Amino acid sequence: MRGKIVLLVIISFILTNVVAFLDEGIQTFDYLNHVADWFALILYTILFLIFPLVIFYRTKYSVKRKFEYALLGFIPVVLLILLQLK
Repeated sequence: MRGKIVLLVIISFILTNVVAFLDEGIQTFDYLNHVADWFALILYTILFLIFPLVIFYRTKYSVKRKFEYALLGFIPVVLLILLQLK
C-alpha cells in the first residue's frame, strides 16, 4: 500500500513539472533555478495530490483497485495540461 502512495506522489510531481514547464515555455527550465520556485513546485504537488489521495483512502476495494480509482483524480490536472498546449 505504501508503494502505491509513493507512486501517486511521483505521478503528481511529474504532472506538476509538466504544468510548470509548459507555463514557463518550451525552451527553458528556468523554474528549477530558484528556491522559491522549488517551494511552489512542492506546494503544487501537494495540491494536485489531495484529490487522488482522498479517492485512494475513501475507496473500499483492494489496493490495486484503489490505486486505479485514485488515478482518476489526476484528470483535472491532465485537462489543465491539455489546455496549456493549445
